[in-house]
Amino acid sequence: MRKEVVDAAREYRFLLDRGYSQKNALDIISSKYMLSKRERLILYRSVHSSNYVRSVRRKYIRPFPGSKILVDGYNVFSTIYAMLCDEEVFLGDDGFLRDLLGLHRRLPHVLKGSTLYTILGLLEKYLSMYRTIIVFDSSVSHSGELASLVREYYTRKGINIEAIVVKKADKYIASTSIKDEIHVITSDAVVISIASKVYDLTGEIIRNTKPKVIIPVPVPDRIV
Repeated sequence: MRKEVVDAAREYRFLLDRGYSQKNALDIISSKYMLSKRERLILYRSVHSSNYVRSVRRKYIRPFPGSKILVDGYNVFSTIYAMLCDEEVFLGDDGFLRDLLGLHRRLPHVLKGSTLYTILGLLEKYLSMYRTIIVFDSSVSHSGELASLVREYYTRKGINIEAIVVKKADKYIASTSIKDEIHVITSDAVVISIASKVYDLTGEIIRNTKPKVIIPVPVPDRIV
């Protein structure tokens, strides 16, 4: 990673901490450091305000076995797919891993056959220890078919994992987490900021499976 990106990350957080919107802060920093589209996206996805990071740290708790968790289906599947493709995933200042593929709406077309079953197999040993609900967004085409394939796979394995399709999945996950104090598995910063309890189970899977794809985004200023 270029030294300029490290400097840009530090200054980007400085602006966020002083109330600049993400867009305005990114515009200023991108222009100053001549960031590429990819470098700009790295900052957008991996660097946050100090207040946000403190808030995440307070609710970042590993779920106990047997507890109920809500899994942001497209978010989690996308990041694991990126790992399988040897794409870099970036460790943000909030402790979450994120990919840059932006596949959300195309995932049902990408996750075909063996690719889908490889992902489900990787998730199996982690999700089976919890009462898991995988949530897909109905606004994405073929979400119903994907949820059905997920249910059929785990049913054949004798594992009780639910897969549901809802409108506005991000709002559903966040509001349900608050209402029932359920852990949320996602790297979506908006959902994380609202949810009552969060954990980066996707990051745990990647660290245990293919850690070489992880790229830390260095932000020099310490948050206390």
